[in-house]
Amino acid sequence: QCDGSSDVCSSDLMRPLSDGLLDFVVMYAPEARPGFQIEKLMDESLVMVATRKGHAGPGEPDYVLVDWGPDFDAWHSDQFPQYGMPGLHVSLGALGLRHILSHGGAGYFPARVVAPEVANASLFPVRGAPTFVRPAHVIYPSESESDVRAAALASLKAAAAADAGDLA
Repeated sequence: QCDGSSDVCSSDLMRPLSDGLLDFVVMYAPEARPGFQIEKLMDESLVMVATRKGHAGPGEPDYVLVDWGPDFDAWHSDQFPQYGMPGLHVSLGALGLRHILSHGGAGYFPARVVAPEVANASLFPVRGAPTFVRPAHVIYPSESESDVRAAALASLKAAAAADAGDLA
């Protein structure tokens, strides 16, 4: 699964998929190409969390802006037009999360990833912060169906459905 700019990830993953080195890939913004099937896998919710209660979000100097791709950037700019540059801008969500857990701060991260930290009170949802929903898709060759790929896709879809059920 790509983390960051979907343009880079899409091209990086499509080549091995086209070459038959991968059976399928999961992408947030798949590019429709002839010979490939795209199915929505799940909706990923990005939520703003902070290491302290009462964090004000993007206006604070310890806010970390993660590059979740162009759709998120546009949405974030629309939601928070009054704020300019964040305290820190990172390309990888895992890096941003590690930073705020080590040094304090806030940022947007997948709800399913931060759920354990919220449950143990290491992170707190930022009150009133909007949620960004981005659909995740699975893409695979339309032809050359195999039993192994079918079983793996079924398992992936079941895991995604169970994960979504845990967040409800």
